[in-house]
Amino acid sequence: MKRNLMVGLLVVGFLMGSVNQPIAVQANSTTTKSITENYVKVDVDVRLQKKAYQIYSKPYGYEGYQTIDNSTAYVGNDYTVKQEAISGNNRYYYIVYGKGKAGWVNTKGFTKLDRPIYKTLNKNLKLTSGNYNVFTAPYLSKNSRILSKTQGYIDNDYVVKKQAQSGGATYYQITLANKQMVWVNANGFKALAKESYKKVSIAGNITSSTAALYTKPYLYKGSRYVGTTAKNKGRAVKITESAITPKGVFYKVNGLGWLPKSSIKEDDKKMEKVQTLLNSKYRSPNYGIYVRRLSDGKTATMHGNTNFTAASTGKLPAIYYTQKMINSGKIKYSSRYENKRAINNMPLSYQPWGAGVLQSEPWGKYFPIDTILKWTIQKSDNQGANFLGYYGGNQYSPAMKKEISKVVGRQWTSWGKVSAKDNAKLIEAIYRQGGKAPRYLQSTNYDNQRIPKYLPVPVGHKIGDLYDLAHDVGIVYAKEPYVISVMTKNYTGYEKISVLSRDVYNILK
Repeated sequence: MKRNLMVGLLVVGFLMGSVNQPIAVQANSTTTKSITENYVKVDVDVRLQKKAYQIYSKPYGYEGYQTIDNSTAYVGNDYTVKQEAISGNNRYYYIVYGKGKAGWVNTKGFTKLDRPIYKTLNKNLKLTSGNYNVFTAPYLSKNSRILSKTQGYIDNDYVVKKQAQSGGATYYQITLANKQMVWVNANGFKALAKESYKKVSIAGNITSSTAALYTKPYLYKGSRYVGTTAKNKGRAVKITESAITPKGVFYKVNGLGWLPKSSIKEDDKKMEKVQTLLNSKYRSPNYGIYVRRLSDGKTATMHGNTNFTAASTGKLPAIYYTQKMINSGKIKYSSRYENKRAINNMPLSYQPWGAGVLQSEPWGKYFPIDTILKWTIQKSDNQGANFLGYYGGNQYSPAMKKEISKVVGRQWTSWGKVSAKDNAKLIEAIYRQGGKAPRYLQSTNYDNQRIPKYLPVPVGHKIGDLYDLAHDVGIVYAKEPYVISVMTKNYTGYEKISVLSRDVYNILK
């Protein structure tokens, strides 16, 4: 009876046991009832991927099977399987593993591998991506292992003689510098370009801070990425060669490298034509002229550094500095200040009579700084300029004088004497810092004369008149905006400024 009870417990244990659940290795474990044997010939490559599967002497449940080993130590190994067995709802592969060992393992412990389809070819390629793996064999094929990423091989050139289709993708075989042959996804490569150079002589300016720099034109043999133009934006350059690439034309800049043509603004010689115009028609000392294109800083000038009495163009420093104080939050457009006699009694105050409307307002009345800024620009208000200098400029404080000196590039202590170049720098600074001042400059009481008169585009400008003097300085909003500053004396007059402005515009438009 005891014998029958033990046999019964063994049978129950077998029926309740899971064929997939890992168990401890037991070299003498057997069952009392065998499963009908069913062997199938196969020919597949597989990789053992999962730990703790038992290795059996025969397929699990077959008569005489034994647990002889465990799969853990062999995970990651590849095998070519020639025989498969079916046991109940499970299948088993016969593998030869270790040093001359063999056994059966549940197929659920394996991943099937591809058998690549190979093809010979002859391509000159450049590795352009660092995001792919470098394999010992095509991905998902037998003995394929990851060696590294392609990051360390970017911009290297290779002659590819062999490709493989594996794992649903195409892989190229390349030879590394150490002679090792490896495989990389074909998407990491680009074909080397057919080289086409041309000698040129072009002047220009770098306009991009993000353009890529190469040792040779993009995708040419030996070309390597060396950085960007981040530190060279705005730099004037001389271009000596051009080349056609899959990304368009590239230019060679001596001392820098090769970069896309699109990152360089070629000198169109227009400013040289403006200079020729000034040389031929405006050499008279009655003129002080300065023209500067904002996109590249190219200039043309005639007596541009000669000082003239500023007249109302001397209001530009107070306009600039007041707008700067507003932009910095130190005062607000809505901040209200008193109209009082003290504003006309500063050392740098304009005489209050003449242009403007503030002189007609009562003492003691408060005005928003924005209103006075607008009047000073649009009406050329003399007392308004004093108001700005007193409140916006803190009575032409040392801090204001230091800031204006920085703008004009010389020590500035008074608006009384100024050059065409000084005025050009001031109005450009007003334009670049933004705010309401640049808009007010485009809508003044003087827009039908001098610089704007014959121009079909908006102009933001500031005029000045005194006795025989007639001045104007403005931003011309052409396709490429530019500054034009004109100072005149000896009754040269408005119309000659208008004609000069039109002549310059017809060149730079």
